[in-house]
Amino acid sequence: MAIDFDKINRSVDLEGLRKDVENASENGTGDFPTIPAGKYEVALVSLEIKGTKKDNRPMLAVSFKILSGEYKNQRLFMNRVIYGTKDDGRMIKSAVGWLNTLDSGVDVAFQDYKQFADLVMDVRFLPNPYYDPELRPLTGLDAPVRDFVRLREETIEFERRWHDLLDVVMPGYVAEGKQQLAIGVGCTGGQNRSVALAAASLWARPRATT
Repeated sequence: MAIDFDKINRSVDLEGLRKDVENASENGTGDFPTIPAGKYEVALVSLEIKGTKKDNRPMLAVSFKILSGEYKNQRLFMNRVIYGTKDDGRMIKSAVGWLNTLDSGVDVAFQDYKQFADLVMDVRFLPNPYYDPELRPLTGLDAPVRDFVRLREETIEFERRWHDLLDVVMPGYVAEGKQQLAIGVGCTGGQNRSVALAAASLWARPRATT
């Protein structure tokens, strides 16, 4: 089951949550050791955002393999559920803080939940139905907006190429053992173009074998 990051964003106070994350950082909290005290030489085996088994809440899931010593070849796991906990701010700070320790050259900072999508489809290049007064109060789930967005030559070509891309990447995700793929769809207001294409994607069936 795919995670609806837009729905999560709408259900929380993002500004307040950002402040909670900042407060957790300033107070030095968010540290959750997962192994006994000591130093381990490890290899990163997997790092992904996945849904919890019980209720599909987004969770940062990381696994390592110990490379030497008494516990050689044993696995270590770190999971951080980042939505629906008693203290989402602290959990997000813990996850983001750990990602920044990887020294990847990318400064990770929490803005909203859509950051955690595996793939992001930016459809702001398509004509915006918002500027049609009759379509403005509607959403991408309404037929007039859906038709305005999807029955255009550029959209048809875009969807064809998007599905071709999924046909390429999906077998790779499966080969890597990934059990789900979170795709974010974005536009300017998050009401028309992105909603129409996200709804259409629910019915798309990539030809990749799973």
